Amino acid sequence: MEKTSSYVILRSEKGKQAQIMSLVRRQPKKIDEISLQSCSLLKINIAEIITKSRCVEIHGCTISPNGNMIFADHAADELKVMKENGKLIKNINCTSNTHVVACISNESVAVIKGNSVEVINTETEKVDKCFNIFSSPDGVDYFENVIITRRYSAC
Repeated sequence: MEKTSSYVILRSEKGKQAQIMSLVRRQPKKIDEISLQSCSLLKINIAEIITKSRCVEIHGCTISPNGNMIFADHAADELKVMKENGKLIKNINCTSNTHVVACISNESVAVIKGNSVEVINTETEKVDKCFNIFSSPDGVDYFENVIITRRYSAC
């Protein structure tokens, strides 16, 4: 009688799902393949979105995965969350210097405010996290669990 060990791999269904849901990267386009198209015209009731200040000064915008649009209103120091059709869902009060916004998920955004980046929960309207930085950035992005700030300089 001969004894041999067998090689058995156990894999759960959960492991299979993780493999199926992998990130597919798009191939970069050549400059000649990029075009600008106007998909739709957004009609906004200005009286509905004007709150603290007498004007609206949008410095940044982002679109969440659920289709909601979030605008950073610098004049009113708030975020304006709107549906795809332009209907205002809510205004989120920000203390000061609201410049640029980047979507993290359906419920959270990164907002540049002076020398900091705040992660704001759009459902609770509370700051979940604050990152203090040395300079005031001009832009913010979110990609693969990383918040990226950028600063432009004149040549």
